[in-house]
Amino acid sequence: MKASPVMKKPKAVRSMKKPKAVRSMKKPRKKASPQGMKASPVMKKPKAVPLALLRANATGGYHRSDRRRRRRDVFNGKDTKTWGGMKQGDLLKNKNGKVVSKKLSKQGQKRCWPMAIAAARVALDLTGFVAIKKGSALYRKARQIYNIMKTPFEEMPLLYRCDFPC
Repeated sequence: MKASPVMKKPKAVRSMKKPKAVRSMKKPRKKASPQGMKASPVMKKPKAVPLALLRANATGGYHRSDRRRRRRDVFNGKDTKTWGGMKQGDLLKNKNGKVVSKKLSKQGQKRCWPMAIAAARVALDLTGFVAIKKGSALYRKARQIYNIMKTPFEEMPLLYRCDFPC
């Protein structure tokens, strides 16, 4: 059997292009009349703002995640506030050189457990790394000192009475 002849689609009729002469012709510009021309106003120069005033109003343009740098700048006096609202007086450098909150640093120094560990290490004459495992001598001694630190000053044995910050 012969295959039926496939009918071809008629070619799309292209739109006729305009002649080049017509395409390249542009509309003539209107000439400005001498009456319509006005002198443009001269822009005034902005006044110089004193550097101290700029620093006083500084809000900082650091990204939220760049808090460490922002704190350092406030601590050094290059900026006025951190993103959290802390001022220069609220910040201090810790022993590692990192700028931290004064309030939280004082809070951390008052924690009893690290102080109890330090006291137990001195009492047991330990140096270097020693794991604080439950049941170990260091843990038992630290627990004993910690419990003493947590008791009220009046109830504390005379032997241990001293100025614990806890």
